[in-house]
Amino acid sequence: MDVNGVPYLALLERFELLPAGAGFSWNTADRHVCLARADAPRLPARDLIAQKRPAPPCAVDPLEQIARIGPATGGRASGRWIEVTLDAGLPSERREPLRVAYRVTTDAQGRELEQIPADAEDAVLTPPGNQTYRDLAFGAGWLALPSSDGTAAALQVCDTRQRRVMATALPALPRRAAVAAGGRVWVLAADRLLSVAGGPLPQPFSPEEGAFRPERDNPLPLAVVATFALPPGLAGVALCVAFEHVWVLCEAAASEQVLLRLGASGAFTRLVLPAGLPWFADFAPIGDAFAFLAWPAASDPPRRDAWLAQPELAPEPRLVARAGRHPLHPLESPRFTTPSPSGPRYASDRGPSLLALLPQPHFVAQASGELPRALDSGELGCVWHRLVLEGTIPPGCALRIAARTSELPFTGPGEGWVEQPAPTWIPQSDLPWHAGLAPSVPQTSGHFELLLQRTRGNVRRLTGRFLELRVTLAGDGRHSPSIAAIRVHYRRFSYQEHHLPTVYRQQESYDPASTLANGADVRERFFAALEGVLTPIEGRIALSEWLVDPLSAPRSLLPQIASFAGIALDPSWPEARNRRLLAESGRLHRMRGTPAGVRLALDIATDGAVARGQIVIVENFRLRRTMATLLGVRIDDRDHPLSLGTMPEGNAIVGDSLILAEASARAFLALLDERGGSDAAAVARFFDSYAHQVSVLLHGAARALGAAVERALARFAPAHVRYRIIATDTPFVLGLSPLLAVDTALEPEPPAEAVTLGATLLGRGDLVQNGVAFIPSAAPE
Repeated sequence: MDVNGVPYLALLERFELLPAGAGFSWNTADRHVCLARADAPRLPARDLIAQKRPAPPCAVDPLEQIARIGPATGGRASGRWIEVTLDAGLPSERREPLRVAYRVTTDAQGRELEQIPADAEDAVLTPPGNQTYRDLAFGAGWLALPSSDGTAAALQVCDTRQRRVMATALPALPRRAAVAAGGRVWVLAADRLLSVAGGPLPQPFSPEEGAFRPERDNPLPLAVVATFALPPGLAGVALCVAFEHVWVLCEAAASEQVLLRLGASGAFTRLVLPAGLPWFADFAPIGDAFAFLAWPAASDPPRRDAWLAQPELAPEPRLVARAGRHPLHPLESPRFTTPSPSGPRYASDRGPSLLALLPQPHFVAQASGELPRALDSGELGCVWHRLVLEGTIPPGCALRIAARTSELPFTGPGEGWVEQPAPTWIPQSDLPWHAGLAPSVPQTSGHFELLLQRTRGNVRRLTGRFLELRVTLAGDGRHSPSIAAIRVHYRRFSYQEHHLPTVYRQQESYDPASTLANGADVRERFFAALEGVLTPIEGRIALSEWLVDPLSAPRSLLPQIASFAGIALDPSWPEARNRRLLAESGRLHRMRGTPAGVRLALDIATDGAVARGQIVIVENFRLRRTMATLLGVRIDDRDHPLSLGTMPEGNAIVGDSLILAEASARAFLALLDERGGSDAAAVARFFDSYAHQVSVLLHGAARALGAAVERALARFAPAHVRYRIIATDTPFVLGLSPLLAVDTALEPEPPAEAVTLGATLLGRGDLVQNGVAFIPSAAPE
């Protein structure tokens, strides 16, 4: 609502802005509506023969070693081993495929693997019995290998870092496998989805003969932990783990395909693929969408494109095709490999190739459609006032709006559309101090407005409870207009109706047969042009206090506001941190020189690390503990660094140091002086040794903030206080962690880092770690 009391309705989300009909698309990154891309992908023809061909998988490790299921050679059956081709950048003598081989030793927990030369036939990794490998998947350092012989099935998981292999039986014949980031393996069968978790003990275990042991030495062996039945009539084709969910591509009747998403409750959400597409063999995430691959038909040219689609669950589950071309090299197999940091890679005839979008866009020439929902003012006879649009209209492009009104809800497409004037660029927003969702470029980008009106009749007002809008976008093929937001102001504030005598106000009703507007209507629209300029100015004046509010003031005014508060901003700080410093300046002045003030200053300088418990300030005198039983003195201080309020009394030693009352506690201070003396002298020496000294402990992620803490202490700590900064990875409740072995810091335990010469301290957590590689002995030196 503006300063005149005129409310508005805002349209910001996709389900509010994306018009019905073809020709429009939603840009998820920039959150705006624009013309659809016209460069449709070149998809393979739908060939029912090609779709049933097996799609051999492959995986790539960080050293660019490519693993595949070994073909039939030398009298050996196909699918009985895994072979690895080294990166083409290595010497030619090292490019021959090598078989993954391990020296296997059996213990009570499973199989412990050690890499040995690949020419040892008895050490080649093979599936159990007469089974053959059906798929391979790589992720999180694990190589998952499902296998079957038509009746029995198993899953082998090779930990390429620990050089271990795990195996478990599967209750269904596997088709595909995928490895999640946490090490969980998902196996897809024809009618179900299996979740496999577990692993071997951290260290090899050789039990002593006759020693007492639990019934099962390994509490979490590799095993199927959950089974999810696919909906009836669907058969699993491919799966992947993306967007924190498991997605399954299924085949339905008549070779149609469906995408399923496994929810947290164990139920599947169905997203139907549009008709007329080829039969896809694999899919993988790319950005916020999925890329699909299919076998090319025999009649197809060698170069085809991947199909990209974005899953959307609101307002109803569906797959939205994303235009644009992702050209492919001729496929060795329609399968994706392990993605790289640059994006997904696929198995082409040139090896694993990166899937990339052609950068030059090509848009449709024009699109027109109604917005998804009509606007409801809630008032009969409402006068719709002004429309403000945020977006871009590049040179050579156009954007037009049409509107229609009704006192009753719209029931379908109809007539009565009124073309509105072309939107006019305005230099500032209709909302006070609103920077806008699009950069302000004169006549091209920023805010555009138009006065809602009719084109015929004696009274040009648009009246009615409901308003529906139709948007028309036109471009030059290379550029597209865009809409980031629409605001419609209603219940018109007319200067003529509020400030002129009654004789000048509108006296007539709307007559559609009239071609000329009456004088009152001309004056009203003339005054509306002035009101459209003055109202935003009045709104900015009415909210001028925003200019001195640290959280809303323009960035250019922050130094001036800081001078009013007597605070100097740090130019190296981010804007949000400087704004908080200004907002807390009053509290900082009141608490300056106190421990609470220093804690607040450090919390600001570290973006909340003190509040998160990552930085603790300890006054050194509080670290001194006596051996007294202070039964009369409560020390349940919630801020005490030793206990944080968990110890209501002193220690439990009862003897000569027993103190029963706070008044008697002062006599005990004399014991602090080993040479004897008065209470005052002992207290003076005590404070000389421990007072005016603080230790600042940096824990966890705060260890990287040492420089910021140093600058903040030099600026805000009292000059007579000496401080010491200590970086530590131990918990902060010093009185509990050593005694109870409890991690009192509520944060995830950081993973062990690799041993580094000159930096690693013995016993401090760093480990000698193996690199992730299918064949470590063949890795480049």
